[in-house]
Formats: sequence, structure tokens, C-alpha cells
Amino acid sequence: MQIMFGRRVKCFSAPCQSTRHSCCFLCRGEHGRLWASVLFGKPSFIQIPNAYEAVIAPLMQFDGDPAQYTVGSSVATVGVMFETRRRNLINGIVASNNGGKLRLDVYQAVGNCPKYIQVRDLGTGSLGFGHYPSKPTTVIRGQSELHAEQQNFIARADTFFVATVHMASAAEVGMPAGRPLNHINHKGGYSGFVQVTACGQLSWGDYAGNNVLSTLGNLILDPEAALLFIDFTTGDTLHLSGRAEVHWDQVDLPGAQRTIVFQTEEWVHVKGALPIKQQGPVESSPYNPTPPSKPGKLQASNMQHLQCLSTQQESLDVMTFEFELPQLPANKSMFCHPGQFASFDFEDITPGKVLTRTWTISSPTEQIRRRKAFTISVKKDGLVSNWLWNNMRPGKTIGFKGVDGDFTLELIGSMAHSRTLLVAGGIGITPMRVMLAEQLARRQPTTLLYSVRTLSEAPFLNEFIEAAQSNRALLTLAVSVTRPTEQDSAQIRSIDSGSGVTWYQGRITADMIAQVNAMKSFSDELRYNPEKAHSATLITPAESCMCRE
Repeated sequence: MQIMFGRRVKCFSAPCQSTRHSCCFLCRGEHGRLWASVLFGKPSFIQIPNAYEAVIAPLMQFDGDPAQYTVGSSVATVGVMFETRRRNLINGIVASNNGGKLRLDVYQAVGNCPKYIQVRDLGTGSLGFGHYPSKPTTVIRGQSELHAEQQNFIARADTFFVATVHMASAAEVGMPAGRPLNHINHKGGYSGFVQVTACGQLSWGDYAGNNVLSTLGNLILDPEAALLFIDFTTGDTLHLSGRAEVHWDQVDLPGAQRTIVFQTEEWVHVKGALPIKQQGPVESSPYNPTPPSKPGKLQASNMQHLQCLSTQQESLDVMTFEFELPQLPANKSMFCHPGQFASFDFEDITPGKVLTRTWTISSPTEQIRRRKAFTISVKKDGLVSNWLWNNMRPGKTIGFKGVDGDFTLELIGSMAHSRTLLVAGGIGITPMRVMLAEQLARRQPTTLLYSVRTLSEAPFLNEFIEAAQSNRALLTLAVSVTRPTEQDSAQIRSIDSGSGVTWYQGRITADMIAQVNAMKSFSDELRYNPEKAHSATLITPAESCMCRE
């Protein structure tokens, strides 16, 4: 995730935003009430013409849309690519609204994580936009009480959007003085994760996220809020405006670290608002907290129980666990891409709670195909990892939820005639292990810089050394040991100087990168073009990044 505060920032999300066909907005409506709504159009109807501007054209609002895009007003947007789980947030001011074109001055841009987003195909390619939004729509309005139809709309939702606001100082985001700091974002879970009553009160669990806490922070300062629900099978939208509060100690709902309670004050239900019709099945996010196994309002997840086939200790504090492959959905021919993670549920560790954890899949693609199994490599550091080390053995099963993640080689596109730099520290080596294997299989020149505290804490090191010796023309290997022991020093001296490994002491720096054989140009790339570097920070104190020359 990338967040920029303290000054007006560049709108870095152009490639992602321009491929979207919808974007949700926070803005004011009649009588100044806060609303969350959605604009829709063909892919590329959202354009980023320069670093500080976003343009929506043509601007097409459906009948009954409660939002008003008034020139000079502050707005927030979130664009979600449901097919890839990518999302970006923009905060700004309406600069102009005329001629079917809405122009925003952008003051804050945030790239957000893929958590809790369900993958769905909205089937927009076959639904001609020529008649949108002129088709008649039915608009139903109400105050605090929700009718049965609206309650059912909310109860079956696996996705909604929440909008909040507070009056910020100009110094916070570089916006003109006196402007509110708006925020709108996606919330997701299994159908039924939002509880609803006839009196218009909604509640949902606030899940573990990226710890920016923008929604919660706004609600602490200002309880005004707005919600948007979309029925992806009919195109209906349900807009709710009201007030919300955070119940910090209420953690009864599955996965809840706290609970948000929203009281509806006014609502608008627009039937057939959007020209969408969901195609095929929905792929639930592997992050979604699993409902309790006992019958309840929440729908069951599509979790599979996989058998452990083997275990192997890789280093002092890293153990590899091998599991059988799950049954794949009909629309998937490949289990995973190198760098992706697997998500698991644990019901027996903490009584009454289901704990969800993710680990990078550490087995290369060819090994997965050959063995019909996959591995995760787990550092012994925390409640669940300790439980795995002590309890998971061949023959036992684990609750597997799915595979996800976009920290893959596809981030850097075509790599023909380019050398790729992989940098990893500690357990952050797991995605790089599979990426390196894929690179070598593709015959792509690669340099791996691997930083560890001691050699006893360096999983897969011998494997990398053997790969460097057998692929001298393709692989350059450099290892940095930050706290070498006497035994480490002796081991390094015993390794053949012609092994193809370059050894360093200390943390990886740009100067160290520049010293790596045939990689001097990477120093400039890292210093002056950070856009070419892609990184992922793991839960444990370890990092991975990659870039292309």
C-alpha cells in the first residue's frame, strides 16, 4: 500500500483507474446530506490527464441518484476492479461539471490492499451503454425504518461502501483551508456479514486491515456517514445516510476487532440503476472471516480441508509444510502464480474464534505440477505459527480458503532482454524463491540479494547456491549477513570462491547493490525511479521487493 500525506500529491493510479467501468463517490446531496453513490461508464471513462487531475466523461447519473457534484465541493472516490481486486482512492475538489464532463482537482491519492474484495464478472461488455442511463428506473425513498425488501437487500450483500468525513487542517493533505477530508472505501465479507434490523440499524465487524484506520478516525471526530449497497445481479442500488459509531469492545461478530453500528436517517432505493448483470460464480476473498460452523445468519464459506503430506525444517526458525492441492474452481486451470499466498482458517486454537492467516506459497510452479501438492514455509513467530510447528503433522488437515495476491512477476511485465533484481530479507525470501525458479525456467537473467541475520536463519540458502553454480550465465547471487557468528564466518570461508556467490556483511544498501557484479545500473534505477520497484511487506519483520533494469 502507498499513502502520501502532508502535501498535494500526484495521482499515481492512472493505469488502474482508466480501465474501470465504475467508481463510487462520497458527496453531498439535497439539504447538504452526505451520500455515497456510484458513476458508471465504459472502461476508460475515468481518465488521469496529468499528475493532479481526474476526469470522468461522459458523466452519466441515473434517475434517483441522491448525489450532487457541485463545483467547489469536496468529494472522495474509490475505484474497484472486481476482476483483479485492485482499488484506488482519490480525494479532491470538483473543479468543473459541464458538458457531460466532471473534472476533479486531486489532493490525495491512496492505493489500497485487495483484502475482502470478491472477484466477480459484471458482464458489462455485452450490455451496450448507448441507452444508459436513460432507461426508466423505480425510486423508493424512506426515512429511518427499512422495509423488508431493503432489509433483505442488505442481508444478502457481500460488499458495500462506507463514506465518512471530518474537517481537516489544510496541512494534513495540502487542500485549501476549511475543506473537509472525505473518505469512502470498500467493505466486504461473506453474505450476511452486515446485520440489519427493521428500525434501520446496521452493524458489521471491522476486520484486520492496513491499520490506517481512516474510517474509524473520521467517525471518532464526526459520526456522519453514508453507505452504498449494490445488487450486482439486478443493477439496483441502495443508498443510506445517517450516523455511525465505533463499539471498540464489541467483538462478537466473526473476525471483528471492533464493531461499527450505523443508524439510518434517510434512504433511497433505485431499481435497475446500473447496466450490469453478474456473470458466473463469485470468488470470495480468502481473507473473509469464516462464519462459525454452527447454523446462523451468515452463509457458509467454500473452505476445503487439505491433508498435510510432509514437513521439513528449513532453518532454525522456518518450517515447510506440504499440503495436497485443493479442488480448483471450474474457471481456473492454474493453482497459483509465483508470489501469491494461500489463506487458512484455524478454529481450534482460540475457543469461540476462527483465526485467519496467510502465507506465501513457497513451492515453485513446476514442483506443484509434479507433486500435485504445494508448500508454505512458516517462521515460528506468533500464536498460529507456533501451533503449526507443534501440531501439524502428515495426515492431519488444515482449513484452506483460497489463493490471492498481486505481488507476482506480472507486476514488472515483459522481461525479455532485461535483468530482474530480487531483494529479500528474512522470511521475505519465500515469494522470491518461487519467482527465482520461474525466472530460471524462463531463461531470464536475474540477480538475487538475500539478507539474513545469521546463516542458521537462512532458509533455502543451499538451494540458491546450487542454482547459482548451475546457472552462472543467468543467476547472480549475493548474500548479506547482518550479524554473522564465528561459525558463519568459517562456513563462508569454506565455500568455494568460484561458487558464484558474493558475500557481504551488514544490511543491504544502494551502494551494496551497485557493487554486485553486472548490476551497477540498478543503483541509479533504485535511487531515481522508485516506480520501477515493487514491494510487499509481510506480517513478520521481513520485506521483499523486485525491480527491472
